[in-house]
Amino acid sequence: MIDFWATYTLDKIFDDVSGWETQNMLVAAALTARSAHWRTESRGCHDRADFPDAMTEMCVHDLWRRGQADPTLLPVRD
Repeated sequence: MIDFWATYTLDKIFDDVSGWETQNMLVAAALTARSAHWRTESRGCHDRADFPDAMTEMCVHDLWRRGQADPTLLPVRD
């Protein structure tokens, strides 16, 4: 559904704040969904029935960049 609505809004130029907010919410939602799909574990409030346990190798921050298929992994610092 995110991609469906993005086709109607992301390539448009809006003159009002509500249009910009809609574009920003769609981008944020797409990145959140992409990250959640990539993370093959359950950690904190991110709970997946198909991956019920936390994994040590997934204890990273994932940084997604436009045009890249995979995230840049950043170590978690205490």
